[in-house]
Amino acid sequence: MELVTVIVGIYNGEKYLEQCLESVVKQTHSNLEILLIDDGSTDNSGKIADEFAKKDQRFKVIHKSNQGVSASRNLGLSIMQGEYVCIIDQDDYLHKDYIKYFMSMIKEYNVDIATGVYVSDFIGEPPEDKEVVKSKCEIWSGDKAAKEILLHNIQVAPWNKIIRKKLLDDNGIRFQEQFFCGEGLAFSVESYQSADRVAVTHEKLYYYRIDNATSGTSTFSETKLKSALGATDYIWEKLKDKSKYSQNIIKFEKWRTTVGWFVTLRLCGEKRKYPKIYKELKKGSRKNALKVLSLPVRRKQKLIASVFFLSPTIGSYILGKHKNKKTGGKFSK
Repeated sequence: MELVTVIVGIYNGEKYLEQCLESVVKQTHSNLEILLIDDGSTDNSGKIADEFAKKDQRFKVIHKSNQGVSASRNLGLSIMQGEYVCIIDQDDYLHKDYIKYFMSMIKEYNVDIATGVYVSDFIGEPPEDKEVVKSKCEIWSGDKAAKEILLHNIQVAPWNKIIRKKLLDDNGIRFQEQFFCGEGLAFSVESYQSADRVAVTHEKLYYYRIDNATSGTSTFSETKLKSALGATDYIWEKLKDKSKYSQNIIKFEKWRTTVGWFVTLRLCGEKRKYPKIYKELKKGSRKNALKVLSLPVRRKQKLIASVFFLSPTIGSYILGKHKNKKTGGKFSK
């Protein structure tokens, strides 16, 4: 059984951390190295991590000064011993067969990355694990996977996948620590386009918490907005395919980022605090909206784009109402 390293970046996550780590403990693929990188937490997160390490020798805890999640994940990547790696967020949860299922895809199809199109959103307690019936697995080229993630047709985060460590090392792929938002997408795009083939499943094995009000995009941040746009520019620099089609995909990603932060700014009620940014985001959310219609994105994306072209205010109201309804009045991360 192959050794898989699980990296969990931790920062002030005491509320949900124990639940997250319990889901790692119960994995049916038991040959694990579990690296808990405590990024200078000021709550009880570090103590919780230490308690897990006392009970299970597979856990290794590293306490460090606060440098951000990218630095934590990079530290994990630099010291890991496993042949494969998976990254999870401290407030999320894994199906018990999460690692076993993805590893079976890697071995059966001889690929460097196994990932999923969907995750299961949840509020409060994670759903009970259902028996996994092996579903159809698609094999994509790395180039296709990179473009599908930029089109938001698959999950954009660094989690919900397992990657062969050698692929990362051979291509010098790490998290870009200069970014505090968008770094996960950049990491995923670089990983995908460096792979010859990627195995993709429609099974929902990663449980994604959407009711954490302290998460990254729950409040407006000018720094994070600039970081997200900067990460998109970085992706364009690193993208191997510089075709017109790829340029349009990058424009779509920037449009998505603009729309997301425009909605967040309105929901936070801080548009008067950032009048210039609000005006720029409003203008940007309308610009290029119709160009979305020519891209192979989901129907919902095209509908959203059409509404924003007609009225960014109405579009943001609809998306904001949907967000609050979905998260029980709290923003998703």
